[in-house]
Amino acid sequence: MRSILNIAIAIMLMIVLFSVAALLPAEELLGKSANGTDNNASSASGRTDNINVSITYALVAILLALLQSLTASPPLRWGLYFVWALLLVLLPLFWLTLPLLPIAMFDLDAKNSRRFAILLPLVAVVIMPAWAMMALTVLLMGVVVLLEWDALRLSGLERDVLGTRDQLTNEFRALQLKHKELLANAGEQDRQVRMDERMRIARDLHDVVGHHLSGALLQLEAVRVLNRDETLKPLIADLDMTLDSGMTRIREALHDLHDEGFDLEAKIKASLERLPNVRTRVNVRLDAPLPENVKLDIWALVQEGITNFARHSNGDALTITVLDQPAFYSVRIADNGTPPPGRRIVEGLGLSGMREICARHLGHLTIQTERGFAVQAVLLKGEKS
Repeated sequence: MRSILNIAIAIMLMIVLFSVAALLPAEELLGKSANGTDNNASSASGRTDNINVSITYALVAILLALLQSLTASPPLRWGLYFVWALLLVLLPLFWLTLPLLPIAMFDLDAKNSRRFAILLPLVAVVIMPAWAMMALTVLLMGVVVLLEWDALRLSGLERDVLGTRDQLTNEFRALQLKHKELLANAGEQDRQVRMDERMRIARDLHDVVGHHLSGALLQLEAVRVLNRDETLKPLIADLDMTLDSGMTRIREALHDLHDEGFDLEAKIKASLERLPNVRTRVNVRLDAPLPENVKLDIWALVQEGITNFARHSNGDALTITVLDQPAFYSVRIADNGTPPPGRRIVEGLGLSGMREICARHLGHLTIQTERGFAVQAVLLKGEKS
């Protein structure tokens, strides 16, 4: 397609040259001068001869150009080169076909072809300066046209490239959105699996442990009604408080299991609201969100501390502090109660459970009895036994 277009442009340029040549006398065209009175007659005859010669040369040049453009065999192409060169040497007027040669024969893939196409017009300037310069001028006009056509073609290619780039950019953004959507779906599926597991544990707690504790509370109430021994009443009351606290723990655990996450400070404050006539203070300072297992263990420590205060303390003020230290978490539950004189602190299941929680995090539990009663729990960060 490119070769045919080149030939078409070259033919139009060559027609312009031959049209000019047809209007000139043969003697002027060939560089000769006419003599005497036969000048007018010879001029008319020369114009006719010029037209016939121009048509013949043009047809020969077009035939050679077509063969050159359509031939793939290198020997045949070089043979056509030399035929054209021979005609240029033998027939002076054949130089008017010069625009057709480099445009039609210029092969971008063959270095020798490019050199020959450039060298031939330079030879023309030496052999026939006048006509060669005219032909070169028209040739340059053709080159300009071809360059303009190339510019338009490259502009079209640029638009295609930009369009492809925009399309790929849009596809890439669509893939990014799809990737985010897949990640969100994966996170949602993971959350759903965890929620299903939480629901299963909640059902087991409610159906098994909850029913057993409810039955134990009913049986204990029957024992309270039937009991006539005054010495057993304190033990029954303590057992009733223990079972009631266990039921409260189960209800709170069920509520927590139904929540994806909970606000530790808000839950501590809500739990303290159950203590009437007690001044409470909560101080929770965290630099980053707590890991889920740490949050649950801290919540268990606070619950046990509140239960111990409700059972054993005679104080009316309770302070709970949770701090995020560089290497550990600290939990402090302190009240202003005073133990009875001579009474030793005996660690029951509550304090033992708090020590077990601290041990899981390679921490420790400290008990203080000066100016009230306080427990200090330390949980090391990133450590778990």
